[in-house]
Amino acid sequence: GVTGTPAFFINGHLVSGAQPFDLFEQAITTLLAVEEAQQ
Repeated sequence: GVTGTPAFFINGHLVSGAQPFDLFEQAITTLLAVEEAQQ
């Protein structure tokens, strides 16, 4: 679970702590590609 702030969930995956924008962009892009491949 969440043990501190900031904490974000991206499609159910916990991203804990202050993270650079690039990490969020990469995570979201990867998850979108996986979703598209499964359709």
